Amino acid sequence: MSTVFASLDADALIHNLKVLRRIAPHARVSAVVKDNAYGHGIEEIAKRIHHFVDAYCVATLAEGLELRRLIATKPIWILLGYHSRSDLRRMVSSNLTPVIHSEYQISILRREKLRVQAIFEVDTGMGRLGFHHRDATAFLKKVQEVADVKLLMSHLACADEMENAFSEEQMHRFTQFSDLLSIPKSIANSGGIISVNNYQLDWIRPGLLVYGVTPLVTKSSKSLGLRPVMTLTAQLLAIRQMSRGDSVGYGATFTCPEDMPVGIVGCGYGDGYPRSLGSDAIVGLNRGFVKILGRVSMDSMAIDLRGVGDANIGDQILLWGGDLPIEAVAKNAGTIPNELLTRLTSRVVRRWT
Repeated sequence: MSTVFASLDADALIHNLKVLRRIAPHARVSAVVKDNAYGHGIEEIAKRIHHFVDAYCVATLAEGLELRRLIATKPIWILLGYHSRSDLRRMVSSNLTPVIHSEYQISILRREKLRVQAIFEVDTGMGRLGFHHRDATAFLKKVQEVADVKLLMSHLACADEMENAFSEEQMHRFTQFSDLLSIPKSIANSGGIISVNNYQLDWIRPGLLVYGVTPLVTKSSKSLGLRPVMTLTAQLLAIRQMSRGDSVGYGATFTCPEDMPVGIVGCGYGDGYPRSLGSDAIVGLNRGFVKILGRVSMDSMAIDLRGVGDANIGDQILLWGGDLPIEAVAKNAGTIPNELLTRLTSRVVRRWT
């Protein structure tokens, strides 16, 4: 039986979407639910937000087909588009909306002779997918010969840094291309939505914000009025009375400086918890915080129980959520909240409250 639990707050989920509506009152919302809804579970998320969003974003055809079985009517955008004629046919038959970002995709459309509703992606500086902004106008005309373009899209590369001028440059490039076109437009990911600059346009594409997490280094989700949907907890499996000089964990990277109690928590990188945490990493126990000792193992980790008082086997250990924001855990691990959320494995039991 698992000892790691992701408690998911349905009220927080809806609260966050209402906050997003207030932040961007004039934009339509396409919620990003790729990678199993950022680890929260796509089935439960899709059902619960259905009446609060206008569309959904996923990355792949497989994700789109899974979501279409759950959601019969609303648009589903396939961000990576199609890569073969058979993929395109399946998208059309399932009423999925592909993003077109390459000449190769245009050639497939021409061979298939299908009239497709599609999204046209412009590369304004992300350097990933999309038609380069210098050539986008010519390629848009080619796409419009074989598809109905319902949206013009680009992606901000530095939206998690509020003061980064490159976002303004990207917006300028996108505006230069699209201003005279009467097609709806979208450039704002989560960072762009809450930026001080106006990147919201006709459609916003919130990912982390839906789940009550902020991508901004300088602004907390709490300050934005968001509530984390997920709280990750584990159980205290054992309490060891260690002696001065005893080592703890792989590599013997921690040595007990005195006789001390050490707790063993039933969670590790096999559950998706980060092994890369720094030496000052903490978890929550009995309304306080204690340090993680040594390296995180696959199935467990050690914590310092000195000064805790009444700790008992079976006690709940807070890994993130509540008073221990996932943003802080991610920063300590040298990564981003997105990675922590999507890294959670099937061993973690997800429970809605």
